[in-house]
Amino acid sequence: MIEAVISGEWRVISKSKRAIKYTHLQPSVIGMMLSLGILVAMSVDAGDEQAARAYDEGLRAAFRQEHQQALAALHRAIKLDSSLADAHYYLGILYGARDGWNKALAAFQNATAADPAYIEAYCRMGETYLVELARVNEAVEPLERAAQMDPHHAQARSLLGTAYFRQNRLEEAIRELQHAVELDPSSTDALYTLGLARFRSGENEAASLHFKKIIELDPFYAKAYLNLGNCYRRMGQSENSRKALGTFARLSNDEEQIARLERAVRHDDSDVEAWYQLGRLQMARRQWETAAGAFRKCITLRPNEARGYDALGYLYFQLKAYRKALQIYEDVVKRHPDVAQYRNSLGTVYMTIRNYPKAIEQLEAAVQLSPSEPAFHLTLAQIYKRAGYTAKAEEAFHTYQQLKSQKDEPSGK
Repeated sequence: MIEAVISGEWRVISKSKRAIKYTHLQPSVIGMMLSLGILVAMSVDAGDEQAARAYDEGLRAAFRQEHQQALAALHRAIKLDSSLADAHYYLGILYGARDGWNKALAAFQNATAADPAYIEAYCRMGETYLVELARVNEAVEPLERAAQMDPHHAQARSLLGTAYFRQNRLEEAIRELQHAVELDPSSTDALYTLGLARFRSGENEAASLHFKKIIELDPFYAKAYLNLGNCYRRMGQSENSRKALGTFARLSNDEEQIARLERAVRHDDSDVEAWYQLGRLQMARRQWETAAGAFRKCITLRPNEARGYDALGYLYFQLKAYRKALQIYEDVVKRHPDVAQYRNSLGTVYMTIRNYPKAIEQLEAAVQLSPSEPAFHLTLAQIYKRAGYTAKAEEAFHTYQQLKSQKDEPSGK
């Protein structure tokens, strides 16, 4: 028996008479173990030791995203010792990642055969039946078993409630899904299906509250707006229904546009326009990482075109990653020194990080390049004030007010 410290907790890894018994760790924990160099090293029989080494090799390969090597190593571990439940389990995870759902299902079944108390394997088995293979009736038994073994397993409760809902067992579905939401209030999947179940049961007010909660958690969850609109319609709130359904239509259109653009860049990796538009849509939906990747792709494809830099700098600024934003805007200003907007953006970043001399230099340049733009004078007034130049701040603000008043005047006067 050995002990390993993982994320501040001691976990025991013991050896039974037939197999090495591992704790059922998730892939993120596996990555942590491997990064810390925690190995399964025990004084065991030669066959068991070979199985342990093959299992460890499989986990390492999976962590490196080397799926073929991982599959081969885990199969070898199972051949050496078929009672290694975790080897079967992670084999199922790997097959699922490659859409090999029937093989994944068989692997999860083998994991539960090797260890009848393996809750996660039952949960994954039920999920595969329910979500990937649409075999709802077969999903119920493993999910019920997982929920019975661990009544506080939020995912098992959520999946079981979904299975009951698809069988039209509404009372049982509501019970399980309500329990799942109590265990994990941030689960939009459980909340969504719970809302559908209550809506189907005629509990319109209760259903609407679930859809509203989803929207609080994820403002871009399109179907929540659709079903909230339907709830409002049933409750006679036509204006609220119209607004919710309008938001659903807009978000659905955005999703269609994103899907179209994703297909376009898969077809032609050099399509700068598609990458840029994709990044803009992703940024609007707060998908920061993927949006940043799209803008970086624009910069790589066209390093002398400013809009990729400008969008990426804005994204970093919104995320308060000011050093990254500074680097991007410095680069774009070097490439396009005569564009006032880029000078203004760079000056704003310098002002935010309190480098006032640099900020003033850039904002004064922006005003010289575009003296009729009120916004540039306003930003310059702000930085003058912060830097202690009161008279200059008042002068810049007065210019801003004059230009703003001229712009606001109706045409023809």
